[in-house]
Amino acid sequence: MKTTSGAHVNVVGSYAVKYGRGDVGRRVRDQADYVRHLGEAVCPTVVRTFPNGYVMERLDPHPLKEATPGFVRSIIDVLQDHVWHRPPQYVLGGDWRLHREYVQGRAREWAPWAARPIENLYVIAAPWLSPPCLTHGDPTIENCMVDVGCEINFPWSYPTPYLIDPLPPKMLIPQVKEVDLGKVMQSLYGYEAVKAGFIPRPHPEWLPEEFVTPAVYYWTAVHFVRLLPYQTEHAVRKECEVLLMEVLKDACDL
Repeated sequence: MKTTSGAHVNVVGSYAVKYGRGDVGRRVRDQADYVRHLGEAVCPTVVRTFPNGYVMERLDPHPLKEATPGFVRSIIDVLQDHVWHRPPQYVLGGDWRLHREYVQGRAREWAPWAARPIENLYVIAAPWLSPPCLTHGDPTIENCMVDVGCEINFPWSYPTPYLIDPLPPKMLIPQVKEVDLGKVMQSLYGYEAVKAGFIPRPHPEWLPEEFVTPAVYYWTAVHFVRLLPYQTEHAVRKECEVLLMEVLKDACDL
């Protein structure tokens, strides 16, 4: 299977092998180190690494393909219990000027109409940002897996998910928990449904109230802008723009 990042994942018996070529392979290898750093309570167990990839334990896809309040809570519980209380690997200093220039450049190229609203939202969101902490980077619904043979007992209980494919920190993306919460919101707005060709049913109200801040909406908007170049189908890209518009509209109603 080929991922949107260009990496390949092959399942072989009880293991999954993720690898790539060139720069993709180097990023996959870096990801292996980050998977190990986050730990086995968060991510799959890495069995071994090689120069352009790694071997990990095989997991099953989460049985739920769409968000529910309980599903969202189970993702946040993993992040609260095992990730956000730990120190960051990288702290973005200064006034975030380079980050803002990066976001504005991406917006002007792929959604010019959104550039100014996103910058205005940053100004509002900045005071709401949490202190730096460790982050997963991509805790979306499609990145949730469960143990092979895991017993499911919906709606009374939800299996604790493993969060695959974390994103190691980058110079232009800070490590604050709103980055992760914005990814959860990306799923709540229906990105996975759009990718699968379905009509999205946004439910941002399913994010627990204690996490609803302008900073989370800012990062949700940033994530939608950042994913636009990777949408090879025009219809999917345009629908993602519609979701971005909904995010910015909802942010104004806070």
